[in-house]
Formats: sequence, structure tokens, C-alpha cells
Amino acid sequence: MSRSETDSHSRARLEGSQRSKLLVVLLFTVACNRKTASIADASPPAVVAPMAAPLPVVVVDAAPPAKVSRTSLAKLTAGILDECVDVSFQGEPADAGPNWDPTADFVKGAKRKDKDVMVVPKGCAVQFADRTPLAVCSFEKEQKGVRVAYTSNRYLFEDVGLSDTAMKECIEMGADWKSVPRDSKEWRAAKLDHSRRKLQRLGDRLATPDPTDD
Repeated sequence: MSRSETDSHSRARLEGSQRSKLLVVLLFTVACNRKTASIADASPPAVVAPMAAPLPVVVVDAAPPAKVSRTSLAKLTAGILDECVDVSFQGEPADAGPNWDPTADFVKGAKRKDKDVMVVPKGCAVQFADRTPLAVCSFEKEQKGVRVAYTSNRYLFEDVGLSDTAMKECIEMGADWKSVPRDSKEWRAAKLDHSRRKLQRLGDRLATPDPTDD
């Protein structure tokens, strides 16, 4: 074999060896990529937490509403509206009997005190919507498990403008007293009405003959 042929064979073996090494590198790279992909693909699936059981529904029996009874009373003096009272009772004492009725007892007591008192079914504000009270006495108190709400409306000028007795009684029982301003149109109208009625009574007396004059 000539020298040139020997060199040609040597170069061919070298190139073949380099190509083999390159293939090994490529195969190793691919194998590594496949292994990495396999490891990534082989990751465990996400664990889904089980849904929590719903909380039990607890039904609490609501306390029954407290019993409320109310009534309204109006008082007339000489045929003219003098006072109207709204009163309500909420709840009942622990020792209340089956026939316990605070509004009935209130009405009976008021009528024993004054025979001119009458029951007003609609309440003072509705029944006498065309009247403006000159003064209001009101309170709310609780005693023995019963809450009492009381409102007294005063309409007569004689009770508010000529005397402070009603105001004194209201304050002494721990209630709030409120009256219209004395320079208001309601006050002036009530004072004028009082003067008119006073003159009318005087005229009626003068027009009636006195039997003792004979």
C-alpha cells in the first residue's frame, strides 16, 4: 500500500471516530432531555383538598314579642275638650294572673275619678287631628317587667295659661313637660278662644232673668 493510500485511510478513521463521538454527544443530550422531560412529566398530580362539610344549621326559637296593650282617654270640661291621654303597657309581671288587663284597670280608675272621661278608640293624634295641644306631659317607665308609656295632651287655655297646677303635677311624677311658646299663633288663638267663651258665658248670664229681681 502506498503512503498516500495509508494517509487516506487514517483520515477516514479519524473522521469516523469524530462522527461517532458527535453522535454519542447528541444521543447523550437527547437522553438527558428525555430524562428531564420524563422527570417533569412524572411529577405527582395536584392533590385536591376535599370540600369541607357544611356547618350544621342551628335553629333558635325567637322569644315571643312582649304583649302590648294600649288605650286612649279624653276628658271634656263644660262640653269642651280639655285633655286626651295615650297610655300603653308592654310586657306583664311575673305574677300576672290570666285576667290581668292593665288598660281596663286604667280606664276604670280614670272613670271613677272623673265621670266625664271617655274612651277614644283611634288615639288622641288621630281622633283630634284638628287640635294642637298647648302642653304635653309624657314619660316612659318600667316597673315589675312592665314598660309604661304615658302621654297627656292639654288643650284648654285655663289649664296651661291661667294655672301651673298641671305643670306641677307632671314634673312631680317625674315626667317631661313641654308647652307651645307663649308668642306662638297657637297660644294666641287659645287665649282668644278663652276670652270669647268667657264673654259668651257672661252674656248668657245677663240674658237669663234672675227670679229674685221681682
